Amino acid sequence: SAFTLFVVAKASSLSGNRALVGTDTSGYRIFFNGTNYQISTASGTGTSSLTGDTTNFHVFTVIFDGSATGNANRLKFRYDEQDQTLNFGATTVGTSTSASSSFS
Repeated sequence: SAFTLFVVAKASSLSGNRALVGTDTSGYRIFFNGTNYQISTASGTGTSSLTGDTTNFHVFTVIFDGSATGNANRLKFRYDEQDQTLNFGATTVGTSTSASSSFS
């Protein structure tokens, strides 16, 4: 019901939808939607205000804690060690992950 994911990457393009990393069952993924970085779960998506760049490597961190209360406490996103606010809209982050998911 909890994990921390670190990814070090440099975007080669910021046009259209670009997945950075995700599970094989789409339970979780970090992607660029053509405008901003998003963290997606099986039950909802949090959108950051980051616009990204293609010149530098960055550290992307996702922290999930299913025992926490509220979207912002269950799913956190950091970019180069800086906390990022996620806008979840009308979606709700679930309290658990799929045991069958593996990252690809």
